[in-house]
Amino acid sequence: MGDPVPDAPPAHTTVERFDQAPAPGGETRRLYLSAHTLLGLDESVLDRRKWSYLELAHLLRRISDEPEGDVIELFGAWSSMPS
Repeated sequence: MGDPVPDAPPAHTTVERFDQAPAPGGETRRLYLSAHTLLGLDESVLDRRKWSYLELAHLLRRISDEPEGDVIELFGAWSSMPS
């Protein structure tokens, strides 16, 4: 192997887990359900026509403790996605 490349990034990547949060005495797990699971979808290509942000928003309004905030977060995240 050759000499290391100057100013090269480290050869490892650190990933922050979205399902864990700091807590006194360690970490705690964040419970979550995917939109895929909430909407009862499967992986088939034919089922993709049922994948809908609007359907997810309607479902969040029915089941969430904070429906308006969750819907705003959903569409805020959606609107900031790269095109």
